[in-house]
Amino acid sequence: MDPQLVDGFTRQRRALVATSIVLAAFVGLGAAMEDIEFLGNTVHLAKPLAVALPLWITWGYSMIRYYQYFRDLGDVGFREAIAAREGQLARKFALHKLRAQLRPDVSEFRHPKVRLEVRPMDVLDMPPSMWRLKANGWLHVTERFGRNKTASQMIENEEVTFPPWHPRFARLRSFVWTLVNTRFGTEYGLPFLIGLLPLVVWGLRRAGLLQAVALSRIGGCQTHTDSAAVATARA
Repeated sequence: MDPQLVDGFTRQRRALVATSIVLAAFVGLGAAMEDIEFLGNTVHLAKPLAVALPLWITWGYSMIRYYQYFRDLGDVGFREAIAAREGQLARKFALHKLRAQLRPDVSEFRHPKVRLEVRPMDVLDMPPSMWRLKANGWLHVTERFGRNKTASQMIENEEVTFPPWHPRFARLRSFVWTLVNTRFGTEYGLPFLIGLLPLVVWGLRRAGLLQAVALSRIGGCQTHTDSAAVATARA
């Protein structure tokens, strides 16, 4: 990967995060500018200019530039990480299916305990057609209580197949797991979410929710002050 491209992407990511946080703060406060000073002269504006306006322009530019660099990077391994996690889920599901598929003779055991010792399964086929894995290893049957009795059965090239929709929601679970447990979420996905923060704050302000929260806090502070004043007067 081109080092200059990576450096440019890192700069645009920092710019987007910083601009988005500052813009969200200004939008939430509703700051406005009534006077502009230029070369020692003060210009009074007939209509107050929103301080956030230049930040909106900078934010839009940063968002576009970050998206362009993100596209230029191409596949950074995110899809491979999702596919690898999906394969892990399929192998776990295949172990449960293999346990049910193999039916060892446990007639000589009063309380049999079945244990699989399987090497990492080879994925022979995967969705969108079907899952098909090959297992090699051993199946051990031991007495759960009492006598130390053991029987083993070799597992050699045993194929396990199941429909592509098993395990359930494997692609979605793999996608969420990769975002949470790897660097891909914080390096590539989180900046987009932070970039949407100003729009969320703007929407809440337009809906009047921010003002409602502020008024409720002011009312709570006033009630606390009144209670303290009454307590002081009684004392």
